[in-house]
Amino acid sequence: DDALPGTYTVYRQRIKDSCGATVQLAGPRFQNPHQEHDATPLMTTSFEKVEVLKYVHSLPFRFFLWLIIMMWYINLLGEFEELVQLWDFLSSFPVVNEWPFLTQKMKKHLRKFGSKFSFRSSVSSLRPSGVVLEAEEEKKDALQGHEQVAEAEEEKK
Repeated sequence: DDALPGTYTVYRQRIKDSCGATVQLAGPRFQNPHQEHDATPLMTTSFEKVEVLKYVHSLPFRFFLWLIIMMWYINLLGEFEELVQLWDFLSSFPVVNEWPFLTQKMKKHLRKFGSKFSFRSSVSSLRPSGVVLEAEEEKKDALQGHEQVAEAEEEKK
């Protein structure tokens, strides 16, 4: 062991930790096919934890693994359904087409910044997209209604 590099002892220790101690058993005899009296016994080497490590290839373990994967997949589908519901809620939720945290000074600065780079000069390009509020539509309807009333009064005169 002294002649071998230092990494060899580290490697041996890792193998011992993961596989257990070596188990050496008497194996079959090897006989020279050309000389019948020339035979030598062979050794079979194994490790203590081999049977534990072989269990991952057994049918019960694969069934257990399949159950875990199916539970994960079913939960994944449930989470995807929740994401779709959240997306539906967010897409249909009415929004105010104004950023409440922007002060007048900030809006003015953004207008200047937008005009430098040929963006739209208003801050409306920075507003989140969404459904127009019913209140804004009602304002428009009210303005049109006032205009119609004013026109009707002018016609009466």
